[in-house]
Amino acid sequence: MSKKMIFPACYILLSLSFILTNAASAAKVVPQVYVSFDGSLNGTNYTLGLRELDKTGTFAAHNGTEIVSGGQGILTDADQASQESFQFDASTFNNGGVEFTGIAFVAEAVFTAANDSAFMAPVIDIGGQCFIRFHNGLSAGCWDGSVEVVNNNIQPIPQVGQTLHYAIVYDGRDTIDYYLNGIRIFQSDNGSPQQITPFVSWGNIRHTSVDGGRQLMGRYDSVAFSTFTGVFNPDTDFILPEGPVFLELASNPNPPDEATEVLQDTDLSWSPGIYAASHDVYLGTIFDNVNNASRTNPLDVLAFQGFSAGIYEPDRLEFDQTYFWRIDEVNSPPDSTIYKGKIWSFKTESLAYQIPGARITATASSEMPGQGPERTIDESGMVDGRHSDDFSDMWLSDMDDNPTWIKYELDKIYKLHEMLVWNFNGQSVLVLYGIKDVTVEYSIDGDNWTQLSDVAEFAQATGKADYEYNNVVSFEDAPAKYVRINPVTSWGGESYNLFGLSEVRFMKIPVDAREPNPEDGATAVAIDSALNWKMGREAVGHKVYFSDDRQAVVDGTAPVVPLDQSSYGPMSVDLNTSYYWRVDEVNDAGTMPIWQGDIWSFTTRDYLVVDDFESYNDIETGQPGSKLVYETWKDGYNNPSANGSTIGYFEPFQPSMETVIFHSGRKSVPVMYDNSTASLSEVTANTSDLANGQNWTKGNPDRLVFYFYGDPNNSTTEQMYVKVDGTKVIYEGSLTEAEWQEFSVDLNSLGVNLNNVATLTIGFERIGAAGGSGIVLIDDIRLYATSNEQTAVASQ
Repeated sequence: MSKKMIFPACYILLSLSFILTNAASAAKVVPQVYVSFDGSLNGTNYTLGLRELDKTGTFAAHNGTEIVSGGQGILTDADQASQESFQFDASTFNNGGVEFTGIAFVAEAVFTAANDSAFMAPVIDIGGQCFIRFHNGLSAGCWDGSVEVVNNNIQPIPQVGQTLHYAIVYDGRDTIDYYLNGIRIFQSDNGSPQQITPFVSWGNIRHTSVDGGRQLMGRYDSVAFSTFTGVFNPDTDFILPEGPVFLELASNPNPPDEATEVLQDTDLSWSPGIYAASHDVYLGTIFDNVNNASRTNPLDVLAFQGFSAGIYEPDRLEFDQTYFWRIDEVNSPPDSTIYKGKIWSFKTESLAYQIPGARITATASSEMPGQGPERTIDESGMVDGRHSDDFSDMWLSDMDDNPTWIKYELDKIYKLHEMLVWNFNGQSVLVLYGIKDVTVEYSIDGDNWTQLSDVAEFAQATGKADYEYNNVVSFEDAPAKYVRINPVTSWGGESYNLFGLSEVRFMKIPVDAREPNPEDGATAVAIDSALNWKMGREAVGHKVYFSDDRQAVVDGTAPVVPLDQSSYGPMSVDLNTSYYWRVDEVNDAGTMPIWQGDIWSFTTRDYLVVDDFESYNDIETGQPGSKLVYETWKDGYNNPSANGSTIGYFEPFQPSMETVIFHSGRKSVPVMYDNSTASLSEVTANTSDLANGQNWTKGNPDRLVFYFYGDPNNSTTEQMYVKVDGTKVIYEGSLTEAEWQEFSVDLNSLGVNLNNVATLTIGFERIGAAGGSGIVLIDDIRLYATSNEQTAVASQ
């Protein structure tokens, strides 16, 4: 017998009625009000901003002292008399302010507390009868006209400054769920709120009997109210914080909105609107032009009208430039309706980039005490690109040093674009120690030098505390590893026989590989990740060196893979292991045929997920998206005399998964066992239905681990065990501890074929003659690898 058939007859009739009228399935969420406070507020009247939505036309402030600024709705209790709030008239959805029965809805808010709020201050309020509010603690509940189901102390009130997502979800019948950051914190089951006012409010108990004395202090980032049909899934169906997706508009821009370091030759792409037959592409460097332009007034930014493809290739973009773009979706004739798109932006990469001072070694022919050459590359004295007049932040040569020089050794060969120079910036006459006549040389090997012919003099420093560089030395993109500056005279002439500099910066053309993904030093990297990087500007090919031996990568003796794309993988490597890699960029026709890359590293995560129980839901079998835990993990529900186990809660209108107590993520699974009749209780899954599959040798793990949470009321006459393909390992500890504990099994001791594991079982059996019962929460079944530095954990 199915678990779904054990409920009373009245529930079966209610459920059948609901299924027939609402076709239980994944929810279809329809936004009715969405406000991100990008619009403007005048008194109580709110003017919607771009992409905001109010199908009711009634969204407003409650009393006119609210503030909308910087994309936030701010409640400050400005008049200290009446409650500030934002609201809309929900008469369309609640029978003119009587009840919501039959109308399933979700009300949401992203809210940050700015100060301690007054007594019973509501974050979300439905007609004064259903709410999430700050009371003695975080509180929630509903009044149905006769019965109130309220929890006035679910948990402590969030701290001032915390930004959190709050939501109320009503199923249209009896149940209302209350959520904090996507986790259900309370449930009322007394039906629709009734005897209500028409208003849905954020910040006010919007009831005729309440006004003032219950002020909420803080700011809303966004609010929303939606209706829905089907089964609401809190993992996927909330609108906030991202906001609703308007299907008629272009979406998913590439480059992503506000992206930086975008390549010059990038293409623009997007996901088209549902009705789009063609697209109008707007692209420019002035926001107002891109925002205001149209077919009749293109403002020189209508790049293409009636574009039929999904990828637009603009002319080569300028370096270091912010671009704005917009895609208007155009319907098919005869109406040819144009849906104006959102303004997106991106910034292109710079022409050249600074080589960090940590990659440079500075030496000099001499130095004064405390004023060594390293001062010119260590950012000392620098604030926002301007140098101080403190000469201890500068290099100064010793007297009678002839010839004088300062030399810079870079950590590898770069394509040098230019050098920025801050001359010696001592106060008053000390600026005369600055270099005047000069020669500059560069070299690849430190032995053979090339002098720059167009550099003869450095400009004098200002002697002020906000000195900005006033010398730019061009290297004309020459390859170099060494640079030497040779002073000839100072600005003080022969009477000043010292030479000094404040700061130098070297700018490179990015021809080497950069921006590795995984990032350099990353941890917990998946073993099947691909290696990606931003290719050098002139590269036509790549050589990838990869090994768990760093020195082999440094020396270039590690295995090398030639590629024509800036991606390598997916990999197949071990868990809990450090790896090193280098990408050399190749262009046989370039200035240098090979530009050597940096050494990057990452460490793989130490486990693979077998089952984390996050993906299970309560959508009916056969409906889209259904994944019931007891269909993957077979229990003894239908045969309790032989197997006393039940997996998942099975109370009416209650989720099957545990959503309050979990080891990680947002869910764990309850396993109830009863060996009073049966001699054992087991739940079993086919590994082919689990995340890792049947091959348990991937990544070279050595332990099977899962986490469990006991109960003080559990029977002490039962013993937990795990079976892998029938091989049993017993847990010797207690099941009565109400805390997360680890059960670890040595894989190599099992004696099973780890390349093809078929089944995994978690069970409970009698220790003595009489059996008992209990409940254990299970979470995070994983395959772990022990690092070389660790001692393997013994099986319990």
